[in-house]
Amino acid sequence: MRDIGANGYPGIAALTVAWTAVGTIAFARHQVAGTASTAEFGQLASYVTYLACFLPWALLTGLVFVAERRFPLGAATWAASSLALGLISLPLVYAAWALTLAFGGLARWIFGMPPSTSGLTWLIPGHELLGHELLFVSSVAAAWMIRTLNDARSNERRAARLMLEKSQLETSLRQTELDALRMRLHPHFLFNSLQNIAVLTEHDPGTSRRMLNRLAELLRASLGRDNKPVTTLEKEVELTRAYLAIEQMRFGDRLSSLVDIAPDTRRAVVPTFLLQPIVENAIRHGLRHAGESGVIVIRSRRDADTLVLTVTDNG
Repeated sequence: MRDIGANGYPGIAALTVAWTAVGTIAFARHQVAGTASTAEFGQLASYVTYLACFLPWALLTGLVFVAERRFPLGAATWAASSLALGLISLPLVYAAWALTLAFGGLARWIFGMPPSTSGLTWLIPGHELLGHELLFVSSVAAAWMIRTLNDARSNERRAARLMLEKSQLETSLRQTELDALRMRLHPHFLFNSLQNIAVLTEHDPGTSRRMLNRLAELLRASLGRDNKPVTTLEKEVELTRAYLAIEQMRFGDRLSSLVDIAPDTRRAVVPTFLLQPIVENAIRHGLRHAGESGVIVIRSRRDADTLVLTVTDNG
């Protein structure tokens, strides 16, 4: 039977089963020891009346759970919490004793047994007080164990949630950085390319048409990625090749490139727009002081489980 509440503590049904099991074990032990009396009313009647000492705690253990949460047993609060719980035990033990008399009387009435000579008084017999105090201590121990397990699970869930939030935040930050890069990249490169196409239209219509086609391919490839944060190295190289083709039309013989991609790295996952900004930076700044001809070299290789990418220039 599963009867666990939202706070992780067992409910009344589970507590009834648990205390019935405890009472059954105690009754069996007394049977084996020969100290349990079955009398002329039968063993079942003796067993049910014996359970009357334990079943009240199925009702009272929930209050013990509340008390132990209010005064938790721990290294720093052990003395104060023990004192508080000891004081709380007095009314609970008295209530357990009163319920024991009520349950026992009901059981005796059901089985036709004579009523008990013990009546409800303000003074609890010593053996009853000791017995119910032991049951109260058992309830407190169970409450401490359940609270400790609940706290451990809560800490695990909190740690997992923090890790997930951290991962989502890092992903969001990377996406934001990539979006910002695209916002800077697209207008800058697009305006320069359109300006070059406009100039070439008058002097070299053929080159301007090829550049325009390459620009269309580049924009189609970059804008068609649906802002995905990662892509394969193969697709990233295709985008970079399209960019280099446009720049080589712009610079003519003053720019050449070499792309050497190892076959076992083509399917590697890389951030979107990883290579193009680096290549653009190499052309704009690295080749500024190059001689008659600038050379851009892009290489990839695999080093164990690491992808190594290099972009070099002769500037």
